[in-house]
Amino acid sequence: NSSEMGISVAVVYSLHEDSYEVYTEKNLADFRKRLESADVIIGFNNIKFDNAVIKGTGSFDTSSVIVFDILNDIRRITGRSAGA
Repeated sequence: NSSEMGISVAVVYSLHEDSYEVYTEKNLADFRKRLESADVIIGFNNIKFDNAVIKGTGSFDTSSVIVFDILNDIRRITGRSAGA
């Protein structure tokens, strides 16, 4: 179950600031807050996998954020999973 995996390290890239931010187990609350305050979250399989892992570490609400999953678009356009 992905919600039970935990997170050792997470990295956020900010287009606005052109910088990377690194988060570890010690500051995951800050990581979740950073994502929740973003304009857009872009990832690959983040809706089905990453978000479940993040939610497993504590409260995580992206209802006010645009979430774009590249894998979802690949599936939608091709009708199949990436690499299939």
